[in-house]
Amino acid sequence: MGIDIKDLTDDVSTTKLTCRRGGSDTVNGESAAKFEIQMGDGGAVTAGKIWVSSKNLVVKSEGSTEGGRYVTVYDYAHVTPPAGAVRMGGH
Repeated sequence: MGIDIKDLTDDVSTTKLTCRRGGSDTVNGESAAKFEIQMGDGGAVTAGKIWVSSKNLVVKSEGSTEGGRYVTVYDYAHVTPPAGAVRMGGH
């Protein structure tokens, strides 16, 4: 994509974001808090949902914008940190 990072940060500064807790759900057998979000800048509005596990990991997201729709389910079962990586929080 031909997008400069400055363009993205400029867009974020004028974007209105709303987020509210939408209850709880289970994703791949793991309980998660569901959040409903809307982002817009007066033109196009993006609406979606994000599920966050008790480990503070996004486990699912879905949304729609300008007629398109997506659903993403995240699987962390086979993720390993690179050699020499320092874990956040010092643990």
